[in-house]
Amino acid sequence: MSPHPLPTPPWDMQPFDTGNLVMFAMNGVILLVGSVWALHYAHRHHCLIPLCLLPAGALASLHEPLVDVIAHCFVPVSRTWSAFSLYGRPITFWHPLAYAVFYGLLPAALFVRLRSGMAPESIWWIMLLVLAFDLMLEGVMVDLGTWRFYGPQPLVIAGMPLWWGAMNCIGIVTTAAVICFIEPWLRGARALLLLIWIPTQHAAEVALAGWPSWLVINSEVAAPVRQAGGVLTYGIAISVCAIAIRLLKSERTGSPVRC
Repeated sequence: MSPHPLPTPPWDMQPFDTGNLVMFAMNGVILLVGSVWALHYAHRHHCLIPLCLLPAGALASLHEPLVDVIAHCFVPVSRTWSAFSLYGRPITFWHPLAYAVFYGLLPAALFVRLRSGMAPESIWWIMLLVLAFDLMLEGVMVDLGTWRFYGPQPLVIAGMPLWWGAMNCIGIVTTAAVICFIEPWLRGARALLLLIWIPTQHAAEVALAGWPSWLVINSEVAAPVRQAGGVLTYGIAISVCAIAIRLLKSERTGSPVRC
């Protein structure tokens, strides 16, 4: 039996520099404001965790090329916007900024809110808003030609594979929840350990939620099986969030978690 050929990236796709400029400007402004907030928080509360999460999130962008290869996403990049290249895929200057916002600033803000007394159950509403924004933004950028998903993607609506939203958003909750538990070990200069921890955790998170969809995208399977892979990705993401919320509630009340 001959091997199943993998879909070929659209190498002839032309870069859309306006879309790259929009992504760079939007994430740059958000990150600038977030950096001022993180500095203020560090000065006022003597806590470097939010500040260290920003560069830690940016470092997680090193995994973007590998995820794009496995999950079949292609971003055409001109020399003007190329920041670095890994696994044969060029990455734009705005990718580290977007990762710093999505996997650094958002978890930092959620961590601070949780430590300020926010009910863990509120995480569901936050995740719903982030998921909706992520899918809307990516859908617009796909329509504009900033990047493209190719191959047999599951759960595609209007050209946008919805399973990507679940894989992208799981890291916000898990990062904030984990930091709530390991906070005592991250005081002072030890917060710099996040520069190693966050990229490592991000790699585990995307694999944890994304593997069912990765499997069906890179295999010759029937359409119902392919859709099931996307549904399973959502199931894993929802389950992980539910476990994180339950652990946070247990940590707050001091009661043991019961199966």
